[in-house]
Amino acid sequence: MAQPQLTEQHCPTCGTVSPIAFNVCPHCRTILLSHRRRKATPPWVIALLLVLILAAASYAVYLAHQILVLHRF
Repeated sequence: MAQPQLTEQHCPTCGTVSPIAFNVCPHCRTILLSHRRRKATPPWVIALLLVLILAAASYAVYLAHQILVLHRF
């Protein structure tokens, strides 16, 4: 059986019911949600970006070598 979506939350300080979209209790102004933790970037994405940056840098060095050294500009 599917779980129902939560649409209300209770304030831990005063017990007032407020919509889940509220981050602050409308009655006592207590912060209801702590900072939401962002999902960390997967290591394979970081490795892929690093490989792409290194490939672009090595190609730039190769082009500089071809233009400046071999063509004697």
